[in-house]
Amino acid sequence: MITAIHYHGGKLKYDMGINAAQALDYLETPAHVWLDIVKEEGTEIEKILKVLFPEHYMLLMKDCLEDSMPKLEFFENFVFMVFKTFPTKEFKYSQLNVILGKDIIITIRQGKTNLAHLQESIIKQGKISVDFVLYRMLDTIFEHYYNMMDSLENETEKCEAICVDRPDVKNLRSILQLKRNLISLHRILAHEREILSILIKSNIKQIKPKTTLFFRDVYDDILHLIDTEETIRDVLSGSIEIHLSSVNNSINEIVKILTIISAFVMVPTMIAGVYGMNFKFMPELGSIFGYPFALSLMGVSVFGMYLFFRRKGWM
Repeated sequence: MITAIHYHGGKLKYDMGINAAQALDYLETPAHVWLDIVKEEGTEIEKILKVLFPEHYMLLMKDCLEDSMPKLEFFENFVFMVFKTFPTKEFKYSQLNVILGKDIIITIRQGKTNLAHLQESIIKQGKISVDFVLYRMLDTIFEHYYNMMDSLENETEKCEAICVDRPDVKNLRSILQLKRNLISLHRILAHEREILSILIKSNIKQIKPKTTLFFRDVYDDILHLIDTEETIRDVLSGSIEIHLSSVNNSINEIVKILTIISAFVMVPTMIAGVYGMNFKFMPELGSIFGYPFALSLMGVSVFGMYLFFRRKGWM
């Protein structure tokens, strides 16, 4: 589906459900135009790209229709950008491809990228400036990144609490998966940071100088997101260390208990072993108090060891 927002002569026109031929008609008019394409039919996208980029449309088609990393490419009259958008809790990303011209902006959306709220805002405003539309678009995208970061921080706190209270393998797997996802997130944000840096510093003719200030605000948002992501990753690394330390402490505690039990059993076993020897001449062998004496000696020995362990603080 293709939607056109056309602004000319102080009037704004909103046209939804048009085809590629109608979209190209809008692009030929001397006005500000936003074409929004939801990736359903690759043929419609191809018709538009073939007119705008007769030599390179196949390369752009590949970027628009496949899963691509964020990127920025310059052409004679246009700037082509790819952004990852609307991340979910499962770290699944949608994709937004943007073609920016002097008075033209074309967005090709994949996945769950939703710009309906932005379109409604522009229609209410009653006018359109393509570079400012790009800023509003990016601002919307990174708002959703902030929502994901809040969710990540909450999940990280839960994992950290489990590591301290009851460390288990399942929680450790969750932490390791989170770290892997954060590494991929960092890679995406780093690419998008570079795109914003170029948009701000390169004096691109498609972006007015007064709009550059707004892009600086988005750039600051990306820096903050990267800083938050790195902090969460450090906390997860610390959680792994806490998990391993807790497991080691648990093992040490179990070994200590088993060692104490072994010590308690060892002395009575030694006494029983001595009195179990089949020698003819042994002390107390013929005494009627021999059995009670052996049991008493075992009990006193165990109690003496108990007092010794308590005094040392081992129990």
